[in-house]
Amino acid sequence: MTNHKNVPGRLIVNLLALAVVFPCAARVGSGAPSLQANAAPKKLSPEQVYESESPSVVVVTALNAAGVGELGTGSIIDAKGHVLTNAHVIVDKAAGKPYPFIGVYLKPANLTGDPRRDLANRRTMKALFYDRAKDLAILEPTRDFPSRPPLPLGDSRNVKIGQSVLAIGNPEQGGLWTMTRGIVSTVLANIGGVQGKNVFQTDASINRGNS
Repeated sequence: MTNHKNVPGRLIVNLLALAVVFPCAARVGSGAPSLQANAAPKKLSPEQVYESESPSVVVVTALNAAGVGELGTGSIIDAKGHVLTNAHVIVDKAAGKPYPFIGVYLKPANLTGDPRRDLANRRTMKALFYDRAKDLAILEPTRDFPSRPPLPLGDSRNVKIGQSVLAIGNPEQGGLWTMTRGIVSTVLANIGGVQGKNVFQTDASINRGNS
C-alpha cells in the first residue's frame, strides 16, 4: 500500500492498473462496429483511435479513511457511466471488501502533462460488482455522470493472433492516458487455474501499473 493523501500530485509515479486494449478497427456513429455486408472494417490510424477512444478511459482511485489505497485505470462501458476496472484496484486486501472512497478522474480535453491540472475532474463511484479471482470489477456513479461515449465490448472469438493492438492506460513512472502499439501474440486460457480467466498476450508495451 502507498499513502495517497495528496493524490493528484502523485498519480504519475504510483501503482496504476488495466490498460485498455483496442484492435485497430473503426467505430461507426453510435460506437457500434460497421455491419455492412461484405465490407471489411475501415482501418483507423493510432492517432484516430486515441482521439475517439481515450476520453472513455479513466483514472481510478480507491482509498481508506487514512488516505491509503490504490490507483488504477478503467473504461466507461455504458451511457450511465459504469466503469470496468481491476478488482485488485478497488478491493482492500486487509479488509476483504471494497475501499470506502472510490472515484474516477475523467480525461481533460487537452492533456498538459501536469497531473495537478489534468486530474481536476473527479467523480465519486461505488463498487457494483467485483470478482477477485478473475480480477474484474464494475463501478457505478453515485450521482449524474457526464456524457462520454462508452467503449463497446468486443467479441473475443473474433480476435486473431497477429492483429494490431493499441493500449491506453496510466503506467507507473509514465504519463497519464498513454498509448502504446503492438500485436496480439497468443491466447492464454484459465490463468492461475481460474476457469474463464482467459487473456490475450500482446507485445504492446504495457508496463507495471497498466497491465
